[in-house]
Amino acid sequence: MASHFNKENDSLSRLSAVSLDEPIPTDMLNDALSKPPFINLPGFFNVRDVGAYVPGYVKPRTIFRSGMLDLIPSSDQSSLRKELGLSKIFDFRRSDEIKGSAVQVEGLEVLHCPYMDGKETPPPFPPARFVLREDESVSQAYRDMYDLILEGYTVGYRKAFEELKTATEDNAILFHCTGGKDRTGVMAALILDLMGAPAKVIAEEYALTRIGTEPFREALLPAFVKSLATDEGEDNSNAGIETPGLRHLLSSSKEVMADFVERLRSKYGGAEGYLSQYLKFSEDEIKEIRENLEPAK
Repeated sequence: MASHFNKENDSLSRLSAVSLDEPIPTDMLNDALSKPPFINLPGFFNVRDVGAYVPGYVKPRTIFRSGMLDLIPSSDQSSLRKELGLSKIFDFRRSDEIKGSAVQVEGLEVLHCPYMDGKETPPPFPPARFVLREDESVSQAYRDMYDLILEGYTVGYRKAFEELKTATEDNAILFHCTGGKDRTGVMAALILDLMGAPAKVIAEEYALTRIGTEPFREALLPAFVKSLATDEGEDNSNAGIETPGLRHLLSSSKEVMADFVERLRSKYGGAEGYLSQYLKFSEDEIKEIRENLEPAK
């Protein structure tokens, strides 16, 4: 069984490393998306079971992560409840990011949890800040942005972790942002770190976003580039993936998440320290979350 998972994960790791400039071969992509941790239903965008990548840390079918849900046809939205067992969705997007109507399914509650609970606007992180120096594999901008996420999404993260005390297969949660990479990736990393997953596993799970976003890459990448704000506000309609810093900003490389986990542990005391100091959970509450999420032996 272990060798099977190792072989599958090695294959996913290779696909995750494919450059943004290149398409992932269709047959390999379809095969990857047809298996856990991916959930492949109509309109699903980068939907994954957090407990399914490497079994043994988080019980499966209880916590899901994704990109925006706006692409799910209204006729298929019921699958979120019927197929995934969701009872709550946590949407970390700003109000201006939300273009479609909210998911409306009986028995499923959607909670909007933006930066600073919507009371402040987060500072911009233009691509130029993500230009790598010769001696860097991760830009300082990523560290600044992920610190901002940790300290600016405490209300939403607190609500999501509160639900994890009692989450089950029929009372599951899903959290998402637009692409399902940064705000969503930080939340997933907190859960996995709290449950004892090694940094390598957390980084590999984060990198799967390269695969999960591939079916929409050609459609969404130009739209994202066109909408980018610049420091000077000039027209960027002709910008592309070669825009300085953009490739690093859009990537979901293992190195970025490994760097974050190291920083999470050294600066915040790991997920446990963060939940205690920033989300104000007691030791007993943290123990309750862990016990509920622990996989069956």
